[in-house]
Amino acid sequence: VQTFALVADKVVAQDTLPDGSTAVLNKRSSITYEYSSRQKVRKVKLKGESYFDVKHLEEKPFIIEAEEVLIRDIGTTFNVKAWPESDTVEVFVKTGLVQIYTLEDAGIGLQAGETGIYSKSSKVFSPLEKSDANVLAYQTGELSFVNKDLKSVIEKINEVFDSQIRQENPALETCRMTVSFHHDTLDTVVDVIAETMKLSVVRNGKEIV
Repeated sequence: VQTFALVADKVVAQDTLPDGSTAVLNKRSSITYEYSSRQKVRKVKLKGESYFDVKHLEEKPFIIEAEEVLIRDIGTTFNVKAWPESDTVEVFVKTGLVQIYTLEDAGIGLQAGETGIYSKSSKVFSPLEKSDANVLAYQTGELSFVNKDLKSVIEKINEVFDSQIRQENPALETCRMTVSFHHDTLDTVVDVIAETMKLSVVRNGKEIV
């Protein structure tokens, strides 16, 4: 049996799995990899969020366990979001095909550009009509907002940077903006938004208001 483990704590971590596949773990995430030559199955257990670039081997299936959801690669790159505190497991397919299912439900198939959601409470799979353009931001360093409200922009930045930005004036939350960031620091992102929207910024320890 071949085993491997990767943990990301305060920074995003990337490594190559023993089979040549690549995993990029978001902060506060972990995976364990196991390959049994007897069963000829590559199994990965995920806690948190990870992007996978799978080396497709027809005779050695690659299966990810994320909570109760199973994700089977059919030659692809994809992202899995499975936070223990969330009711949903979310799979976004960048290229190729993926099957998401449970032991009790055949689930749904997803192809490039599609996102599938599984609700742990209702046990239901459903496709997401419109995928989040910034779902891979933690991995790519690219963030893009087109006519987005400030509340949504701040929520996504807090998610990607694990930051504590708070909008003090609720009336401004519906203001819309279009902006892109490329491998910028949190301070740069905050300053650009503040300058664009003509806002003042107060930094109080980890909190940014």
